[in-house]
Amino acid sequence: NKWMKKIISLILNRIRMWDKLAADRVDVFIANSKTVQERIIKYYRRDSSVIYPPVETERFSVADIDPLKQAKPYFLIGCRLVPYKRVDMVIEAFKSLGNEYRLKIFGDGVDLKRLRKIAGEAANIEFVGRVSDEEKAELYRNSLAFINPQEEDFGITPLEAMASGRPVIAYRQGGATETVKEGETGVFFDQQTPSAIVDIVHKFYTKTKTGEYHWDSVVIRRWAETFSVVNFKHQMKEFVARHYQKNKEAIN
Repeated sequence: NKWMKKIISLILNRIRMWDKLAADRVDVFIANSKTVQERIIKYYRRDSSVIYPPVETERFSVADIDPLKQAKPYFLIGCRLVPYKRVDMVIEAFKSLGNEYRLKIFGDGVDLKRLRKIAGEAANIEFVGRVSDEEKAELYRNSLAFINPQEEDFGITPLEAMASGRPVIAYRQGGATETVKEGETGVFFDQQTPSAIVDIVHKFYTKTKTGEYHWDSVVIRRWAETFSVVNFKHQMKEFVARHYQKNKEAIN
């Protein structure tokens, strides 16, 4: 509809104008990742400081036994079940991988019905549903790895998995490139396709079993703790104090 397109275009132009005016009134920007910092430069031509969001690392713990030695080891994915999270792609991959590769999915959302349909009768895929904080922590620490197939500005769940001592299999875009240390706390894949996930999961599982990949739960958790609430508060206080002093000197 021609008139509808004109109306939408007018509304979008107004929103852009308002957004630019609002941005111009900002004294200092804080970005929640370098990914967002680059976006602020691109769209607002402004500098910013990166302060990563806090992760409640104290709510998670490392497993007593190696998840690989469990009777039924599994990979894990968890999030709001909405299309952009790309859980469908992971399900397609695990349907191809077969029953040796088990996948547990926690979370709920508007995409659940469609995802169940994609999974069909696959015996190696389990929908856990909504879980309590305690259940989520247990799922994390007993998993082989957490899978992060989507692009996020930052991404809390990969760090929750790492706070549980578990490596992350992540799409190499967005915040994950800043929170996952390749070869130390996880691995990356470069294409958002089921076949790319099949390849990386198979590689991860095979090399972890043979010992070519060695995942040190203590090292992984220690890295996650750099994103703790305590560190976040310290960085925020330091940031505010620094800019308060700068403004005070400018006024005087």
